[in-house]
Amino acid sequence: MAAAAVAAVLLLGSSSGSGPTPAETKAAEAINLRASDLPGFSIAPHQAASPQDHQFDTDFNRCIGPQASNSGGVDLPSPTFIAANGAQVDEVSSDVSFATSSSTVTRALALIHAGTLGGCLVQALDGATFTTSGGVPLTIGNANAISMQTRAPGSVGSFGVRTSMTISGPAAGLPASMDALGFAVGRKEITLTAFTIGQPFPTGAEQRLYTRLLTRTLAQQP
Repeated sequence: MAAAAVAAVLLLGSSSGSGPTPAETKAAEAINLRASDLPGFSIAPHQAASPQDHQFDTDFNRCIGPQASNSGGVDLPSPTFIAANGAQVDEVSSDVSFATSSSTVTRALALIHAGTLGGCLVQALDGATFTTSGGVPLTIGNANAISMQTRAPGSVGSFGVRTSMTISGPAAGLPASMDALGFAVGRKEITLTAFTIGQPFPTGAEQRLYTRLLTRTLAQQP
């Protein structure tokens, strides 16, 4: 399961808007991660959403409920950046979501801080299956979520969740983790997602990317 597919529903669930305005597209391009932010990474080939991705969306949204829906909003993700070194695989992406109202943002943040996000991630991921680009079927198990401390001065709220899991396939199970760090400014919700097989994504590098996204977002405010 690609990190970007997960990131698109982390803060507000799936969006169903009619498409971004030119101003929203321009703002997302100015904020989202780009190749220069991740030296040594390459852009992963674009993959259409798989049936497994749609199933994750369905399970996650059923769990988190309509009160966090971003119906009418839009999501604009970055490319997924990937680096591999032996058994270690890192995938990093960001997502800029525009909610229809500030009250939608407030409801979503309240659910996250109540622990709903982590619980729904575990429920949607545990037992999920997906297929690699090479056609190898894999299964996620032993999912567990914990809160991560975040600071986003100038935002209306922030969050961090680390979901650890085991990915099993033809070979023995491999440890994996997914960090989701986000914040909201006005109607914008920004999520940084780091999915790794092996060791978790380095804390220092993750914080630098998070701070860079925050700085770019605040620079877009009038």
